[in-house]
Amino acid sequence: MIRLLLLAVLVVVLVATAMMVLAAGRGDSRRRDRALIKVRQVTDLAYHHDEISPALAGAVIHRTRGLGPDTPAPALESALDDVLDLARGHRAEEPDLAAIVIDTVRGNELT
Repeated sequence: MIRLLLLAVLVVVLVATAMMVLAAGRGDSRRRDRALIKVRQVTDLAYHHDEISPALAGAVIHRTRGLGPDTPAPALESALDDVLDLARGHRAEEPDLAAIVIDTVRGNELT
């Protein structure tokens, strides 16, 4: 009887652990997907403004080059932080694109 009880407890613990691991993986996937969408949006903005604001657009394109669906979430988030720093540094020279880039990267963080 005790062996059956211990076996049942072991099975419950293993199932609960597996569910937690799977839930964490889904969260990381969502995090990566959100960051990837922002990276793509910022890169598209940069390509559209390349002739108007070449310095900031070129810097953004260079920083986001090579980032894709296989890139881990921390690397995408780091790139977005770098793009924010670039945009803030170019506010004086290219204020329009800098403001758009900052708004795009920040997204719904303020609401």
